[in-house]
Amino acid sequence: MNRMTVALIVTAVVVAVVVGVAFMAWGPGKAIFVKPPPPESSMEELCAKIHPVIEPLERAMAEGKPDLGEAEKTQVTEALRQTVEQYQDSFNGRRALARTAEDVRQMIKDARKEGKWELVLTMTDIFGVFRRSEFFMKFYVQLAEEQLARPEVTIQGFFDDQEMKDTYVFLEVQVRGSGEAKTVRVREGEEFLDPPHSLKLLEIVGRNKGVRLEFLAIPGDVFEVMMGP
Repeated sequence: MNRMTVALIVTAVVVAVVVGVAFMAWGPGKAIFVKPPPPESSMEELCAKIHPVIEPLERAMAEGKPDLGEAEKTQVTEALRQTVEQYQDSFNGRRALARTAEDVRQMIKDARKEGKWELVLTMTDIFGVFRRSEFFMKFYVQLAEEQLARPEVTIQGFFDDQEMKDTYVFLEVQVRGSGEAKTVRVREGEEFLDPPHSLKLLEIVGRNKGVRLEFLAIPGDVFEVMMGP
């Protein structure tokens, strides 16, 4: 047995002793096996973590608010954006985000039924954080913008022109966001205001009790305004 062979045997023995000592010191499963990662949270568990982010929208609906304030809208949007980034890379995370998006979608439908058009626009903006391209969202945005273009109308009074045998209605109209109101004098069948805010006085209701108007930007959108007490 030459020196090279002896050196190799000695080296192998030393390595075996070191490995054996390390194995006994750390115990089985520690020196050899890597601890597996914790199991992924279930979709239900993740939904429970995500849901508080959209609770301001639920409160606005439940309390009858016409819209969120700008600060609250920004807070919800940023919190939801961070949540999407946190969970979008896991299977159950994507499922939980999809379910949360469905909750927001349903709230948009409910807000539309209740005529809360400012809230509809706010929630469609927030829905965009989910990065889901859906035709119905574009439809609701267009519908809300059209509805918000309809002026707010109040009746100031009526004037019966006995000579001309005609009745004039004095209306105060205000376009949302303009901050100014204007008074117009109209008769049955007349159109007033410029597009996209144009209205038509279809008829006087009862004996000067109110008026029936049509919002011309949306064909068939007929509504009544009654004289106040």
